[in-house]
Amino acid sequence: MPPKHYRQFLDYHDNEYGPQRWRTRLLPALKRTPEHVAMVNWHADPAAVCAALRRSPESYADAEDPEKLLFVQSPYIGSLCALVPASGSAPGAGGDPFPPPMADRAGQATYYILNVASLLCIDALDIRPGQKVLDLCAAPGGKSVAIAQRLWRSHHAGEAGAGPEAGPGPAGPVCFDLGAEARDAIDADADGLLVLNEPAAPRRARLERTVEAFMPRQYRASVRVLSLNATRTESLPPAHHGLYDRVLVDAPCSTDRHVARAPDTASPAVSNSAAGPWSPSGMAQTAGRQLSLVLAAIAAARAPEDGLPGGRVVYSTCALSVRENDWVVAQALQQSRSRHPVRPVDPRTFGFRIGRPTRFGWLILPDQPATAWQPGQPGERGATEGHVSGDGLPPGMAPNAPGHNQGPIFIAVLERIPSPGGAASSKPSGLVADEGDSDSD
Repeated sequence: MPPKHYRQFLDYHDNEYGPQRWRTRLLPALKRTPEHVAMVNWHADPAAVCAALRRSPESYADAEDPEKLLFVQSPYIGSLCALVPASGSAPGAGGDPFPPPMADRAGQATYYILNVASLLCIDALDIRPGQKVLDLCAAPGGKSVAIAQRLWRSHHAGEAGAGPEAGPGPAGPVCFDLGAEARDAIDADADGLLVLNEPAAPRRARLERTVEAFMPRQYRASVRVLSLNATRTESLPPAHHGLYDRVLVDAPCSTDRHVARAPDTASPAVSNSAAGPWSPSGMAQTAGRQLSLVLAAIAAARAPEDGLPGGRVVYSTCALSVRENDWVVAQALQQSRSRHPVRPVDPRTFGFRIGRPTRFGWLILPDQPATAWQPGQPGERGATEGHVSGDGLPPGMAPNAPGHNQGPIFIAVLERIPSPGGAASSKPSGLVADEGDSDSD
């Protein structure tokens, strides 16, 4: 018999999604291995990227033609070069589709392997070159690398002999040339600020290693690594208030995919993050910490001024429950109303190619159809809100239809709006070096 905390996990999501969907579709989908992508480092030499992906032709390439190692752009990612193996490509040792990343001659790592769906929150940030961006829960650093790709385009892009021609066609490998848009945006002296926060010392050390491996030296002067514990009341130093154009809160959560897989693996990951073995009460505590993080992010976002829209906050989790997702957003909207008001951005405008809208955001679950959501189709509201059909599945979801195997990930976008009475928050003059930083270790 499964342990008590795992039975609680199963029963809770029976109520959340309905036993028919949860037991026959969603839970089995969560136990499968999710698809990963190799996010190409635009700051690395494209020729080195190509070489890295061809390092082991005997393991990774077509046996008859080692040069036909095909990687194509993920169909779900729009703004970053995120590669998946082409159909028919042979996996490497242990089923890993990618060779180990290597560094180019300048020491820049060639690509970062991560979950497909986790990159969509970078699309939701809608980062523009030169903006000030805060990644509030940055370790281990994959999303921070993705943010840097948007802030500062590659100094290698457009150079002569920088890589193969574009086109993930059936006859050749995918291209790493970034195209005219990226070449036009290159500016080694571009403005921009990237602040990465991680309170735990071991994770912060890993984050710093990621920055060194993936970000060129000329940009590192514009990257700060902090140690704030933003779950503490008023923990955000005043120098950060209203400073950022974009804030990402990829919050610690219940990591439900790991919990679902725990009985089938040696993993002890049946937990609510730091709250111990999974339980409804532990999940509620996790949601409280998530709310504190979102409120700190809202305070850090820039208020609208001079006709410009306010700063944007993206909140994301890899949790299944409404409590860690829409509930947190609803509470943040209410509690920030008097000091730092925000509005939710309509999730239907995100343009994501997988997932479905929720009350305040967008939820990607591995059992969902691998087709883009269309207006008029049902969203993800959970069985607790009656948003299921008679057979226990959301309308339009066939019992035996395969899912896209991505997620879970929840994404919500909030935008600062004028304060009551039209008074905007005062704009800080700059980022004060380490003032008020606190370390939870």
